[in-house]
This record gives sequence, structure tokens and C-alpha cells, in this order.
Amino acid sequence: MTVEAAGTLLGRQLGEEITYKPGKKPGPSTSTYVYRCLAVLNVYWNEIAPNCVGLARGLAKTYNATKHYNKGKYPEQEVIVLSSKVLEYLVRLIALYLVDTKGHLLDKYRKAPGLLRLGGWHRHLAISFDENGTAIPYNPSV
Repeated sequence: MTVEAAGTLLGRQLGEEITYKPGKKPGPSTSTYVYRCLAVLNVYWNEIAPNCVGLARGLAKTYNATKHYNKGKYPEQEVIVLSSKVLEYLVRLIALYLVDTKGHLLDKYRKAPGLLRLGGWHRHLAISFDENGTAIPYNPSV
């Protein structure tokens, strides 16, 4: 599969506009590209975030704050670790999707406990993202 074909598979997704950067020239942002990947996968991300938008924003904020550490507050180490673990899984799942666009390879990840190891990291680090992508303490549902 060519890079162009892979880009088409992960292209514009329904509802992505909410992740666009605001301003005079609104358009796709880092969180938009993460959102596109999450939307294509259609995988449940436990309680890491309430939805794909919150997760995409959280991952993008962590990435950008780490990349541009000199522009503001550096993320807490737990946020960086959780984000890196989620992004690692995301890359692996996108690879499965690109190999099998029908989704058979992703089936085991679309139902519990498909992302069991990731859920373990999430609970251990006790961090979640809210709908705005802000890192918050994880409060398990009772």
C-alpha cells in the first residue's frame, strides 16, 4: 500500500471539525489528525477519556507541550507516560487497520478486554483526559 492510499484511508472523518484550530484560518490541527486515527479504528478507550475528541485533544496537548517545552508548562510525567502508551497502541492499531481494512484484525480490540494492558497503565498512572483534553485525576466509576 502506498503512502497516498494510507492517507486516503485515514482522511477526513465525520465530526472532526470540533478538533480544528480556531482563529482566522481554522483548519486541521494535531488533535484533528489523532481524531482521524481514533475515528477510523472505532475502538473503545476505556475511561482514559470520555470520547475520541477528548482523547485526541489530550494526546495532542501532551505532544505539543512536550515538543515545545520552552513555551509553557511541561506536562506531568504521568501524563507523558500515559500519552506515549496510548500513542504506541494507536500506531499498532493503525498498522493492523492498514493491513486489513475490513477490521477483522481489530475485532479483539473492539471489545473488552482488548486493550487490557493499556487499561492497566491508565489505572496505575491514575490520569484521564476530560472532553477538552485536559489531564485530570482518574476517578474510577463505582
